[in-house]
Amino acid sequence: MLFGIYALFSLILAVMGIRVFENITHSADSNNEIRSSLFYTANKIRSTNAGSVYLEQRDGIEVLILETTFSDDPYETLLYYDNGAIKELLMKKGDVFSADMGDTIIETGGLQFSQTGGLIHITITAYDGKTYSMSVYAQSH
Repeated sequence: MLFGIYALFSLILAVMGIRVFENITHSADSNNEIRSSLFYTANKIRSTNAGSVYLEQRDGIEVLILETTFSDDPYETLLYYDNGAIKELLMKKGDVFSADMGDTIIETGGLQFSQTGGLIHITITAYDGKTYSMSVYAQSH
């Protein structure tokens, strides 16, 4: 009888430990994905010339635009939030924008940009409501 009670409590304790470990692992994975997305966005901004980084509304969506030139043709990399995901789209300047054309970087609760001079502020919101922010200065190359 005493051994049965000991075995039952040991099993309950093991199950509780497994659930705690799973929650910690899931939370850490989510935080790493969001931080990686912040650094990815920051590095995209840093690699673009300062005068070629700006915010714009397209189809009612706030879009961070990074202009560049390939083979003398102007292109834009657009970073934006649509349908629960941060998306990226590379397109020729002047082409028609459609939010569903972008590639998903990460699914998350939200993305906001703001700009103060050459300083771009990035805020990503996780599904649990926690926000992660970073500010990046667009530099001239």
